[in-house]
Amino acid sequence: MGQKEQMLYEKVATDVESQIRRGAIQVGDKITSIRKQSEIMGVSVNTVLQAYLLLEQKGLIESRAQSGFYVSAFQITEEVRKETEIQKKPAAIQIPDLVAEMLEVASRANYLNLGAACLASELYPNAALARITRSVLRKTAEINARYEFSPGSLELRQQIAKRLTRQGNKVAAEDLVITNGAQEALYLALRTLMKNGDTVLIESPNYFGVLQAIADLGMKVIEVPADARWGVDPDDVKKILSRYKIAGAVMMPNFNNPLGSRMPDANKKEVMKVFSKFGTPVIEDDVYGDLDFSGVRPKLLRHFDEEGLVLTCSSFSKTVAPGSRCGWILPGKHLSLFRNYQISSTLGINRLQQKILAEFLASGSYERHLRKLRPLLHLQVQKISQAVLRYFPEGTRVTQPQGGFMLWVELPKEIDSVLLYSQAAAKKISIAPGVMFSANGNYRNYIRLNCGLPWRSDVEAAIKTLGALARQQVEG
Repeated sequence: MGQKEQMLYEKVATDVESQIRRGAIQVGDKITSIRKQSEIMGVSVNTVLQAYLLLEQKGLIESRAQSGFYVSAFQITEEVRKETEIQKKPAAIQIPDLVAEMLEVASRANYLNLGAACLASELYPNAALARITRSVLRKTAEINARYEFSPGSLELRQQIAKRLTRQGNKVAAEDLVITNGAQEALYLALRTLMKNGDTVLIESPNYFGVLQAIADLGMKVIEVPADARWGVDPDDVKKILSRYKIAGAVMMPNFNNPLGSRMPDANKKEVMKVFSKFGTPVIEDDVYGDLDFSGVRPKLLRHFDEEGLVLTCSSFSKTVAPGSRCGWILPGKHLSLFRNYQISSTLGINRLQQKILAEFLASGSYERHLRKLRPLLHLQVQKISQAVLRYFPEGTRVTQPQGGFMLWVELPKEIDSVLLYSQAAAKKISIAPGVMFSANGNYRNYIRLNCGLPWRSDVEAAIKTLGALARQQVEG
């Protein structure tokens, strides 16, 4: 498409969007047909089509088979508000029993999984991984005949180091340790840096796996409220570090789970200045970092670390293969101690899965896979967001994630998300109640929805059912 035609389709899209936003075209109205619009504006049919596709990507219009384009039922305008109150003192973590229950429910074959953070199986590169697996087993049939001890496969570490270096990070294979998923990396990093009774600073809301690891190690937490778009405020972090003795922090600056927030580079730089001033070590969880909807990979927090305070960890569970349980960590100056703890806990890592992932990365398949996956996830998040605002009670708010595939939903105050979870499970729908994402049982009227499922009729039906259940609670 030439530059002139590109400018034309953007002009058409802007004109139609303006009509929608000022109410000239109402919600649910059918918009002018492609052919008629081309006549009105004196442009080609293809130009109008490209304009309409752009508006559809923005979530402003939707196509209906053999009918045309219609203004979407809702635009995303009701955004989750930031909790403003900072926790007054360190507290022990209260882990609700329903965490394990929710994960079990979400894994049932006949349930629709809007609870656990997993993509639909068809969105993983299964065929490519199967081909590589067959090739590896043909060449090295005895690959599982011996252990792969810590720090893990040199070949895989080299491939990860190459990716990180291309992203502007100074990393060598010798700096990395392969782990059994990011959860092991996080758990052992906490154990390496801190001890029983220490206080950890975390974002709020926060992934329940982080809370479970901290609780298991007998540590306390201070929760700092995070904005749904930008993450934590460096000034809030400074206030907490000034008031309390904080042994370390756990941060997810790139697409926090469950918010989907992305901390701007300026804030990353500022928050690292704060951590550096107090000498506070930071565990950076970057499991969603490769899933930026813009296609531009955000910088790691460690990029702004001049003191060697940041231990960065990630995994391939969210992008390639959750069953592989392959993650990694950059333990920095704590490398030796971290490895000792890993050896004492799990001894080693699956050799076959490491070899498969190393070849997947080396072939360029991972980057190709990500290029296809990111826009799909963006569309799915938009579709589910719109459906929530269409079917849920008035006063419902949603986040506007910039990456990942989680949606955080704020419901009216009257709604109990634990009750909603139980009611949904009875309908064979899995959701994650908000209380699972706080150390102190906050977010009772929030839920997290997994948007890793392709948009289809059963997903929309599930959202509609959840909305009806939520309205029943509001109406009493």
